[in-house]
Amino acid sequence: MQAILNAKTDDCTEGETGLKRHEIIDMLFGKLDECPDSGLDPFRAMLQSLLTWSHFDPYYFDKLRKLDRAVAVSNLEHLKQMQEICDARIKSDRERRVPTRQRASSYVGRPAC
Repeated sequence: MQAILNAKTDDCTEGETGLKRHEIIDMLFGKLDECPDSGLDPFRAMLQSLLTWSHFDPYYFDKLRKLDRAVAVSNLEHLKQMQEICDARIKSDRERRVPTRQRASSYVGRPAC
């Protein structure tokens, strides 16, 4: 993924790009969307990273109290539920397509009525 951002950030140290965090994220996902597969593989890798997240840095959650651990855990649980729904839908779609292909292949070579 770093290679995707290098076009904009080559020869720049952190903070010299003049981009805000949300602009970098927008640019990254824009570049991923331009990929032939719409960046599905890197997106799934990022998603898997989030789904297995277990470290909540005490500096931000406890000392600075900038982040709320309960909200973070709740958001991660919601993300897991959404991923399960998405995976179930993909599995269901695949199962529906397979019998159709099998039926179509069973008619190959048979004379049409």
